[in-house]
Amino acid sequence: MPDVAALKISSRDFQHLSSLVRERFGLVLEPCKEQMVTARLGKRLRELNYSSFSDYYRHVTSDASGAALKDMVDALTTKFTSFFREPEHFELLRKVAADSSQPDPMRVWSAACSTGEEPYSIAITLLETLGHPPARDIEILASDISSRALERASEGLYQAEQVATVPKLLARKYFLKGEGKWSGWFRVKPELRKLIEFRQVNLMDPLPAQLPFSVIFCRNVMIYFDRDGQESVVNRLVPFIEPNGYLFIGHAEGLAGVRHPLRYLQPAVYKRVHGRGK
Repeated sequence: MPDVAALKISSRDFQHLSSLVRERFGLVLEPCKEQMVTARLGKRLRELNYSSFSDYYRHVTSDASGAALKDMVDALTTKFTSFFREPEHFELLRKVAADSSQPDPMRVWSAACSTGEEPYSIAITLLETLGHPPARDIEILASDISSRALERASEGLYQAEQVATVPKLLARKYFLKGEGKWSGWFRVKPELRKLIEFRQVNLMDPLPAQLPFSVIFCRNVMIYFDRDGQESVVNRLVPFIEPNGYLFIGHAEGLAGVRHPLRYLQPAVYKRVHGRGK
């Protein structure tokens, strides 16, 4: 079995891998990411018993099923997430949901849902705003490029430290506490899970036909793209935003220099003004 700590990716292998993920997924791996790529893909090399990144690249590109490529992008795009991350967005979501002039149903898309904390936070916010049963129908689409992350998200199973960012009253209301061998674990209640459709989506591919959304969360995604990729993603999303609907991006991101028809509203929030972005 290869020693992962001793593995080093050559400039040529890094170029091959970075070109592959850029061509297929629009992801940009700058040369400064070599150490990250080595660490994340090194685990895959160990699992597959490959001693070099050249062998691993040949494995990925020769797999006609596409499973190896999906496994690779899963490893490269794993990122931090948490419940109610960037709370200003959830406060604005609450205001949008409470606006009686908004169309029914209330549709929200979590376009990079990772392991599910974001869409479940959206579901909790909407139920807390609209009541039980909700005053408006609620439809949430949760998508990600990573099949592994989507599997975890659909399970809705989290360790206690992950649920620690959920206010205690809400945790008791919307999570089941594990007992026995599941002590220290929490599972989201079925009333949250039934509001969410999980689907694998590559934002660089043609997007699936879908009714427009009041709000799209596409947070901490732009960091993976160059300016052209950012522009492509944003403008692909625009037709899926209702007139006067919103796009939320990560607070560490920005759309400066990116051409799009949305109006800047506040940090990390853009609005599709009625009559624009058709």
